[in-house]
Amino acid sequence: MSFLKHKRRTDLKAVDSWYAWVGKGQGDDIIVSYDYHICWDGGAGINGRGHTTERHDAYYMVFDTKKDTWRNVKNEQFAIPVTRELADEKTLVARTGEDWTFNGSVHLDENGYPHIATNIGKDLGAKTGGPKQTHYFKWTGAEWTDGNVINPQTSIDNTDSRGDFIVNSTNDVTFVLGYEEQDDGVIANWHSQNSGEFFTKGKELLRRNKATWALTSIIENAHPDARMIVAEKQKGTDWRKIYLVGENGPIKRLKSDAQVRN
Repeated sequence: MSFLKHKRRTDLKAVDSWYAWVGKGQGDDIIVSYDYHICWDGGAGINGRGHTTERHDAYYMVFDTKKDTWRNVKNEQFAIPVTRELADEKTLVARTGEDWTFNGSVHLDENGYPHIATNIGKDLGAKTGGPKQTHYFKWTGAEWTDGNVINPQTSIDNTDSRGDFIVNSTNDVTFVLGYEEQDDGVIANWHSQNSGEFFTKGKELLRRNKATWALTSIIENAHPDARMIVAEKQKGTDWRKIYLVGENGPIKRLKSDAQVRN
């Protein structure tokens, strides 16, 4: 079943495409956050770069698997597959303008209201645009909030951040965020108790010199000591170190119990 429409544009040498994050909602619902990928033809696009990872904006919708219906956050139903025009009209969370995106996750609070993470950054001319910083949006019951950045220093330094989050209550959110801090790669908790107006750094879970991170989403129903799988990439090597990370940092084991490759 196709629920997002892949179709050629008539105004540009490109095709409408999408990237989606899908999760379990309330009851029989599936919740979907997604961003728009403009799939340029070869030699087309900005400065003739052709096909890149250019993506924009943030969207949200819900699939009721029992009734086989799709709806937006205002409970307005619509038919699938969703075109770009329909997505803009019915499911838009935020416009990012010329900034590029990398879609994040969506979770619900006790009211069934969605909270969304998406990564947003400026296009610096690379195939991937440039570094992107994690922002947070929530539905208040009447409107979407503005989407504040989790770690403001990443915007100042224009470095990447990625992560997932737990909704403790409608106004209380905890992110597990991976980012760069000077020469170190850091994974830490970031908290907000004011609906995401601003976040403060909490417990630091992992720090490695000259490391960058790839993080999974938070594991469903996980033990607090084992919430996320993290891959560490060290500059100058193709090897990855894999960690199982929780509230007390990475779970440790004896080196003698592990298979170690040099």
